[in-house]
Amino acid sequence: MTDELKPCPLCGSEVGWVSGSIRCSRCGLSYGAPVSKEKVKHRWNTRAERTCSRTPVTWSGDENDSLVISWLCSECGHLLGENANYCSNCGARVVR
Repeated sequence: MTDELKPCPLCGSEVGWVSGSIRCSRCGLSYGAPVSKEKVKHRWNTRAERTCSRTPVTWSGDENDSLVISWLCSECGHLLGENANYCSNCGARVVR
């Protein structure tokens, strides 16, 4: 069985094993339970994935002219970076 793990649901970074728990190398999210390493890995990899779409925030100069100035997460309303793959607030994966 492979030790491959899904990326962190909050920031999308790689995760690894630290003292029997799964821990994100970037944001520090960790997950562990008083069960076997295989059960922890199974629960981590079979979790439901949250997704969101980018909701445009526009500025209108006049009735014929509008400009997208930023993007919001459709799940929580948090401001998304231009190239964000995950919402830094709720962890949803951005689907384009």
